[in-house]
Amino acid sequence: MKLHKCTEFNDFVFPDRLDIQLRHLMKQSSVFSPICFYGFPGCGKTSFAKFISDHKSNEVHYEDVNVIQDGKDNFGKFMERLKKGLTSCSLFYENEPWRKVLILDEFHNLRSHQQDRFKVLFDDWNDYGIQIIICLNITTKKNINLVLSSALRSRCECLNFSLFKKDYPEMISKVSAKFDLDEISIRKYLPDMRKIVRKTQLPEDFRC
Repeated sequence: MKLHKCTEFNDFVFPDRLDIQLRHLMKQSSVFSPICFYGFPGCGKTSFAKFISDHKSNEVHYEDVNVIQDGKDNFGKFMERLKKGLTSCSLFYENEPWRKVLILDEFHNLRSHQQDRFKVLFDDWNDYGIQIIICLNITTKKNINLVLSSALRSRCECLNFSLFKKDYPEMISKVSAKFDLDEISIRKYLPDMRKIVRKTQLPEDFRC
């Protein structure tokens, strides 16, 4: 089943604290420092990265680093392909806040020394007009300090997408107002908003 693609900011449901930060980011009129979207799985990191990129640039490069973990690519070839693709000439439109965007998804699957290979590249690409967004998962046992190298943390603007218990009352109210789903079901699926979206797009007979 193909899920509905978010085309407007209001298609997303975020707690107010994150909503304010993301709306501010949407208003940025120039290339920002590298951005890190991190949080629990299913909280909307990758979907929002693609959404904001599509709205700010005509040239978006999406890379899933799982191609390295799956053995479909080796790290050296992966890096060379990125360098070649991102430094090639492209048209620049004055009405585009971001000349190019690079989304690096599942970034937590890279080892620390592999992540550090991006240190200088991130600085160079940013200067070239490329907006970098990395997306990574954390868990209750592995926070961002354990999944993102300190060198990259110091270079990135990090935004936490995770939903916590304190967010649940607010999120239950927002989700119930937006989707045809009862409170018991919402509590069952939180903090994974991806599950909520999937369930609400299934026919009633298939929900369980």
